[in-house]
Amino acid sequence: MVRAETGEISRANGGVNSSTSRTRLQRQPTPIVLGCTSHGDRRRRIRMSKAMSSPTARMLRSSRLFSMPPPLPLPGMELVMHSGAIKTSDTATHPYPTKQAITAPASSRHRGDWGLKRPLPQKTNTTSDPHIRINAIDTLEHITDFDSAADHTLNLKKWQEMSIPMTKEPTTKTGSGLYPASQSSIPPSAFSKSGDNTVLRNERRTGQRQGQESMTSVNSLPLGVERALRIRETGTSGLQPGAMSRAEDHGSRWKFEGPHLPSMPQAEFDRYLRRIVESPEMRKQFREFLLVVRTQNKRIKEIERLRKEAGFDEKSKEDNDKLDKLCEIGNADEEVDQFMLELRDRNDDLSAELSRLIGEFFDLPPFPKNKILSSGMNLAAALSEEGDPNPPPVHPSAGLSYLKTGAFMENHPIHGPQIDRAPVQARVLRPREASTGQFESAVLGVGGFTARDITAKNFRLTDLESNGNKGRNWDFENPDANKMWINPLYAFVDSVGKIKMRILYPEKEAVAVKTGAADPRPGPLTESDAEFTRKLKSLQGAVKPEGGGSPKPSSGIRTSQRARALDSEEIKRFQEVIKRPNQDLGRTLVETLQARENRRL
Repeated sequence: MVRAETGEISRANGGVNSSTSRTRLQRQPTPIVLGCTSHGDRRRRIRMSKAMSSPTARMLRSSRLFSMPPPLPLPGMELVMHSGAIKTSDTATHPYPTKQAITAPASSRHRGDWGLKRPLPQKTNTTSDPHIRINAIDTLEHITDFDSAADHTLNLKKWQEMSIPMTKEPTTKTGSGLYPASQSSIPPSAFSKSGDNTVLRNERRTGQRQGQESMTSVNSLPLGVERALRIRETGTSGLQPGAMSRAEDHGSRWKFEGPHLPSMPQAEFDRYLRRIVESPEMRKQFREFLLVVRTQNKRIKEIERLRKEAGFDEKSKEDNDKLDKLCEIGNADEEVDQFMLELRDRNDDLSAELSRLIGEFFDLPPFPKNKILSSGMNLAAALSEEGDPNPPPVHPSAGLSYLKTGAFMENHPIHGPQIDRAPVQARVLRPREASTGQFESAVLGVGGFTARDITAKNFRLTDLESNGNKGRNWDFENPDANKMWINPLYAFVDSVGKIKMRILYPEKEAVAVKTGAADPRPGPLTESDAEFTRKLKSLQGAVKPEGGGSPKPSSGIRTSQRARALDSEEIKRFQEVIKRPNQDLGRTLVETLQARENRRL
């Protein structure tokens, strides 16, 4: 326990309390006076406070006890069943880490010194990746509760080695099933100028003209009247008609204070209503916001009316005084109630003014453009439709990668520049045809993350070594049967913080370069194939006869015989030869053509 106000230090477990230490810590420091003269007649003395120079204050400022950030709130893991029941799990894996991973220098770790209240056991220093996460710095049992954070730190290293660019959430459903991802379908980068903003572009330009006070970010303001009016001034609120087009022109934000309502589970939505929307303070602030909006709308209408009737000069004091008298509101409560009744009467769809004002006040993320004019009866079905990008809870890159694009070329030390990137080996975590049933696509594990296979459920391949067959079902006889080579194309963060990855199947040449195997491409003709090639060309009349001269046409204008279909015996023979090694195919073809020629003669 540390008492900064008296400088007394005591240990709860040992009960040590030294009077000498108390006297030394409570000793008044020597005052330091800094004098400055302005115009020769003013002197200002600054005396350093006791807290700035005491050993206790210096210890608190340098202690990790006060420098570690609090853990992130746990994500909602509720699963709504078809019957309406809600299933939860306390042991389910979270989609993202919630606690910071820390480490210490090797010179301190061997003593167990991690900058915490008490030393940690020696086992924390015997691992290859010494990173821990703190669950509790001090418990009732006087211990420090910690776990190893190597799982998260190693996954981050693997991700950075794969060099996967982070993008925005795609607007179309690609990367699985019958619609695999491609190079042309990559969404914009997470660092594009149109979306990588924490403040609005209009706000920045206003701050440059009016001063530093206007440069305060909207996100730093709490929910209330001031924040809603700032968003209203920029004209880029989420639910405003045409807001998406203006956001693309002036730069849209990725960070909003309010949640994305369509993607919220029912239990989380009920908690949000009770905690935020239905609080008395929010109701009071919302009524104040409606009063300001009512006054602004009334003022705009009066200005238009005065301009049409007798003219209105904004620089004239008399016209402004007259306008203020016309816009005066007598009873604020009655005016707000009347305004709310008018808004509810016109609240038919998302383009209504009430929806826009709610979005401005609670700073809700924007809805898709094609859902702005959805009717009220189909609103729930339209918003829950898949394929619409939801705003991420963090920056679209999530700090995993800072690559703006994956369009770079790898240079192999032996084979030179490669047209394809080096593939990554993935493991099948759940095949398409498992014991629990059939699934749309297989689930792959790629560097500590999961991805969906791009082969559809009902797709069948004859090549047993292809990636499509490796993700079909389990094969426990071969250790490498359920491993496949893939190329990570891009990744993005969805609305609940999960990382979604899109993959492609690499070419066989890229896999051979990665593994050092033989070139899978067919080689040139060898000497053993030259005899079959000469016989084949001679039968087609494409080579010179042995006596010399040029090949002559058989008869008429045609230079070769008309092709005839194969009979049943020849087809059966070819089907048997196809199953044999490739070296028998040429010999069988020559023998068949020779037999057909003999029958014709």
